[in-house]
Amino acid sequence: MNKGRIFDISSGVRLLWLPTKKFHVARLELNFIAPQVLAKTTSRRLLANLWQRSSASYPTELLLSRRLSALYGTELTAKTELWQNLNVLTVVMTSPLRYQTTDIFKEALQLTLDNIFYPNLNARKDQFQESAFLFEQNNLANAYLSLEDDYALKAALAMRRLLYQSNPDLAVPAFGRAQDLEALNPGNLFAQAQDVLTTNGIIATVVGDVAPGTIEKLGKDLAQFAANYQAIQYQQRRLITFPTVPIKAQETLPLQQSQLAISYHWIQPLSKAVVQVLNMILGGDDQALLFQEVREGAGLAYSIYSTVNFYQKFLTIQAGVDAQKLSETQDLIAKQIKSLAQRVTPEQLHHAQQALLNKFLIATDSIASHNRRLLAQALTRKEPVALIQYRNQILQVTADQIQTAAQSLSLVAEYQLLGADH
Repeated sequence: MNKGRIFDISSGVRLLWLPTKKFHVARLELNFIAPQVLAKTTSRRLLANLWQRSSASYPTELLLSRRLSALYGTELTAKTELWQNLNVLTVVMTSPLRYQTTDIFKEALQLTLDNIFYPNLNARKDQFQESAFLFEQNNLANAYLSLEDDYALKAALAMRRLLYQSNPDLAVPAFGRAQDLEALNPGNLFAQAQDVLTTNGIIATVVGDVAPGTIEKLGKDLAQFAANYQAIQYQQRRLITFPTVPIKAQETLPLQQSQLAISYHWIQPLSKAVVQVLNMILGGDDQALLFQEVREGAGLAYSIYSTVNFYQKFLTIQAGVDAQKLSETQDLIAKQIKSLAQRVTPEQLHHAQQALLNKFLIATDSIASHNRRLLAQALTRKEPVALIQYRNQILQVTADQIQTAAQSLSLVAEYQLLGADH
């Protein structure tokens, strides 16, 4: 696959294009980037929802959907994500390239930009159209309500609040909080939209066999953004301070299933490859120790898995359990970590390495993964890791390194969500 091409449009705007014929569609991701601030998190999520579902030309979701269908199934979505210390609001457009003599992607690109430059406003053009705003506000409120039934997510968010106590701006999820929604109105959200367009950094990524002329025009359109760009710095490490004594929290709610979340910090320096292999062996898939021993072998958990945040140096184990079996589950989890600290079998190491390599290969078949790699490249100013490089890094991990990594894990936080079975 070709290397990406980088265009520096202005001090705050960059365009990265990966010209490839691997996919029958092309994908644009327009990323608005700002430091993560708790007070703005919910409004950025609501703004993303408004931008993806209506505009001045297509003031209802139905009208916009019809236009997208006419563009041979073009998809337009938006999202917000936290990239360590940054909040990234992304407008995503995926479109067929062309049909006969029609450049579909070019038309879809213009539609996407129009949604942002010419949003669905009132007659005075000084705030969002009220009915469209209320529709999206209500949708987001209902989405927050639905999260009450997602026990695993509730536990994950509670653990995040524990881990990020030293940095409250990062303790909130990217989709915001219900308690911040009522303070928003069509006027103040429109004001924030103008702030986003003028002060946020812009990183646009395009993947696909797009005509060079279309890329050139996109660059000119992007020059309208970030007129008052405020420089941002992507900070990957040292965003949180871990407690010297493990934090423990417990909550009881009328749920059908209890949740257990345990986080560990590793003290000594570990490579990313070692951390990935450790996580895969411990709780990364259905062949992992936690799944085989805690769920399948002992029957103590409905679900169990582990995840890692390499840059903040913590590993989290989460399980859906019966409240009466919490203590037994904790003991067996600790036993699995201890076993890895003492011995890693060749079979465990081989499976984890192959699973990670397969995961990497599968990702290359997703056009979205290439946009994501381009964004990471722009933020870090480093070339994305190629398959052969990644393969070498993973296969060079040894059993001794995994043992040392397991020995390095130190408990920092524990959260129990007790349900109706308590």
